[in-house]
Amino acid sequence: MTPDETTSPRDDLEGNTAAEASADGAVEAGSPAVTADQRILDIDALRGLAHPLRIQLLEILGSLGPHTASGLAALTGESSGATSYHLRQLERHGFIQELPDKGTARERWWGSRPGGFAMPAASLAESSPANREAVSLVSREFVQAQHRHLLAHLDRSTSDAAGSWFEASTVTTVNLRVTEDDLVEISAELNDAAQRIVDRYRDGKDRPGTRHIQMNLNAFPLSLPEETS
Repeated sequence: MTPDETTSPRDDLEGNTAAEASADGAVEAGSPAVTADQRILDIDALRGLAHPLRIQLLEILGSLGPHTASGLAALTGESSGATSYHLRQLERHGFIQELPDKGTARERWWGSRPGGFAMPAASLAESSPANREAVSLVSREFVQAQHRHLLAHLDRSTSDAAGSWFEASTVTTVNLRVTEDDLVEISAELNDAAQRIVDRYRDGKDRPGTRHIQMNLNAFPLSLPEETS
């Protein structure tokens, strides 16, 4: 197989296509294409998000839907006091919202805000070392969460529980040589396709037989020695 061929490991490693995008709270890190309903983070919001547990909580709420602080504590292994504090910080910076109709006097329920967000432009990320570190931390945490989901899916693929859902999923890698303008066009097309899929299945939670899935769309230059020296 040549380096430019498409690889889609069907027999041994057929997995999930993954993006942090859900109807309840799409999350998109570093995309050049921003949809009308996406919020572009300012540096204050970015710094408010730049904590591993906050990113984990936001990722869970986007993937699994509304939870309480105690429910999130059970999922993360943290104390309910810690999750409650970080949930309040996420609300303060506009990432999540309290769901009063779902809560009680004793427990508050939290959910993602609709529409999602996009990472700030490179000019903001490069404005200071602290800003660059905040951008890097948030991006790394989301990518690591995607990686954990994919590895867990691949681990399940070898079990008896894999079944037809595994057969319906896919992992695909494509290697190409393109110009910078080509990459801008490719990224825009991928984001347009993702948005069409989200719009088509936005109300999937109301249909029987549905499950949460994750799609990851990545198109980026490789850091090869001959091209970075």
